Amino acid sequence: MTSPVNSNTLTFGNYGDRKMGKEPQYFVIGCRYSSKNDVSEQMQKKKCISTDRSISLDLSTCNGQSPGQIHKYFRENGVSSYDKEVLGHMLNMKPGDIIAIKYYKQPYLNIIAYAQVIERNGNTYFHDDILGHCINVDYVKTGIKRQLKIGYKKTLSLVKNEEYKKKIFAEFLNGAAMPPQRIPLPMLELKIV
Repeated sequence: MTSPVNSNTLTFGNYGDRKMGKEPQYFVIGCRYSSKNDVSEQMQKKKCISTDRSISLDLSTCNGQSPGQIHKYFRENGVSSYDKEVLGHMLNMKPGDIIAIKYYKQPYLNIIAYAQVIERNGNTYFHDDILGHCINVDYVKTGIKRQLKIGYKKTLSLVKNEEYKKKIFAEFLNGAAMPPQRIPLPMLELKIV
């Protein structure tokens, strides 16, 4: 069973409210759950990225809630500070954001796919009984094995370091390799003669 959250109304704490049309955010997310299961194939089949952090909570109830109400919901449900950070990043993802999917293998960052956040039926977030917290995406690149000598050990990280951003997302900066339906095309004026 899935439950949606509308991305247009949801903001979270100090992560801010990023409006459509601004520069995308860049994230790195793992595909191995705490059970050590690799869920990359399931994520690709369901066209989402996901996390099992506080998996029993369905965050669709956070739809339209203020950051304070979301924090209260987390507190009342005993969500750990680490899970708050991970789920906060997920709730702040907007259409156009780019995600590198990593396979955990120390000490390097092993990227196996890239995805772009999208809305489906007006929603970015949904809860899945198996995968947990999910964000709708289009997979832009899959089946790759890209190893970088940098580390992102957390389940989900917002990449702010410009040097790392260039190393991880070089081909996606400035929309260079986005799928055709995601690149804004200039309006052409046609004149009938």
